[in-house]
Parts: sequence; structure tokens; C-alpha cells
Amino acid sequence: MNTITQLHTTFSPTPTDTLQNYLWKKIDNTWNSESYEYALRKNIAYYFQYLQYLDYEINRDLSRHVVIVKMLYKTFIIVAFSIIEALIYHDLKKKNLIKKEEYEEIGKYCNNIQNSDLRINTIVFKKKNDGVLLDEFLKTKDLFRRAKDSDLFGNDSGLYSKFNGMRKLRDKVHIHISDLQKETDYNMFNKEVYKRNKETFLYIYSVYFGLEDLTLAI
Repeated sequence: MNTITQLHTTFSPTPTDTLQNYLWKKIDNTWNSESYEYALRKNIAYYFQYLQYLDYEINRDLSRHVVIVKMLYKTFIIVAFSIIEALIYHDLKKKNLIKKEEYEEIGKYCNNIQNSDLRINTIVFKKKNDGVLLDEFLKTKDLFRRAKDSDLFGNDSGLYSKFNGMRKLRDKVHIHISDLQKETDYNMFNKEVYKRNKETFLYIYSVYFGLEDLTLAI
């Protein structure tokens, strides 16, 4: 089953309704516009369409300026990673592996005791939304660690290593963290990196939704 339409001269992504046909098999099957699942399905569909566009642009003009191509590679990987991150969060949530919290941290304070080297660290919390329980916030690395600890995608350590590799590239969205010449976007993003991460994304996405044939239709 090929879930992606072929691209022609004028770019046209797979219709959202076509993507929804398999999205709702794993992410609820209701059309309640007020539900978390509805918003997640829609956002994944939109992001997948954007991936198709980026893939189209990457392969459309081989004479494009090299810097532009590398920025397209980077954007593709960031968007692909965002979809995987959303799928992992959803599965953890569905399996009750996302904790519920009533309080949120609003500040940390360190007080020195007079005439002493001792310090008292104080963390201040406040109730969220009048005490309503909300999903805990997980940093990306913690999200992936929990997925690995719970064997969310089986016990393939190589797959989780690829997740981590994508995470590090995704963190390049913060352009100020490049300290070395080899860490510039120009040096870190190339065709091989793009192809490798594209393959990882397509594999995870197709396995998650039980798709036999998934391509971005180049």
C-alpha cells in the first residue's frame, strides 16, 4: 500500500484526509475537535506534508546554492524528529507512562546561613490551574530515555542510538551552541546525514503505523 501520492511538476502533498486514514488507527478514532488526539493527528499530518515539500525542494534543483541545500537538510531532520518525538510522547501517554502533576516549579533560591558555609536550597512550587492534574513536562532526552527504559520500540539498542543521533541534530535549532568549526550547520548537515536520518524516520514511522510501503515520493 503506497500511502503517498506521486509528485508532479506542481508540488502537491498527500491530502490530509488520506493521511488521517492510518493516523487515527493509532491515535484515537474520534473527530472531537476538542480532544488532544485530534490536534495531534492534524499536526502530524501537517508536518508530514511539510516533510514532503522539503524532500521535493531538496531533490528538485540540483544546482541550488550549497548553503540553501544544507539548510533544507537541517530543516527536514528537525521536522522529522518533531514527528517522532510526538509519537513517542503519545505512546508513553497512552501507556500511562507520563505522570500527572498538580504542582509546578516556579523558582529556586539559595540562602547562605549567616556566619556559616552552609547553604539552604529552596524550591518554590505553585498549584497548576487550581489543582487540576496536568501531564508532566519532559525534556527531550528524558522522553527518549523513558521510551528506551519501557522498550517502547522493542529492545533494539541501535534504534535508540539513532534516536539520540537525531536528537543531537535537532538541538542544532539553537544556532548559538556551535563552538567548533566542525559543529557549524554547514559542516554537520550534508546529503549522507540527510539520507540516513530520512531512512530512520521512514522506518520508525512505517513500523509505528503498520505501513508496508512508505516513501516521500521523490
